[in-house]
Amino acid sequence: MQETMQERSSEKEGLFADLIVVGSGPAGLAAFAAASDQGLQNILCLEREKLPGGRLRRKDEEEAGREIFHRAIGSAACLKHFLSLLENYELSVSCGCELRETKFSGADRERPFSLLVRQYEGKEKHFFCRALILATGEASSPEGPTLLPCPGESPEASSRPLPAGLFLAGELRRKCPLPDDAARDGAEAGRRASDYLLSDQPKSR
Repeated sequence: MQETMQERSSEKEGLFADLIVVGSGPAGLAAFAAASDQGLQNILCLEREKLPGGRLRRKDEEEAGREIFHRAIGSAACLKHFLSLLENYELSVSCGCELRETKFSGADRERPFSLLVRQYEGKEKHFFCRALILATGEASSPEGPTLLPCPGESPEASSRPLPAGLFLAGELRRKCPLPDDAARDGAEAGRRASDYLLSDQPKSR
């Protein structure tokens, strides 16, 4: 089932991964780590900003890390520890990638999700994956012809069903007052995504 990340081509060439995590804040980083712990290897993280970290880089939250590292160490130290921990996972983050459009094709079981990304230099690139975790935060949401929910809208609140293989994490799914809350939610999404990909009969989301 596992395969190395490779260039795929359809109408346009793009990069393929078994799992793509969009967003590298505490939810996205925790999702990546949890999926890796479950045995998933071919994972890519896409980040809109120039550096990973999300709210940990933008906000000074003194309580950050209390539940993750069992003591309050603040945003900057929490991010430092997070990135140091994830070096063991060979985290692959593509920064400067703004998600412009997502598409889902239930007929394509090998790569049902197609993502159109605009990079800083203005170039557009396509990515394909078998499962997708959106951890972009409440303020942002991909646009385009897709079944994805609106910003901040939970799967239960949306009248549109989520496609199989799509998982929401962090503040895109629910309010997360602390980075620890977002990380816990992201870890759950990572485990669910890996279960979905590694099991012959994916578990219900």
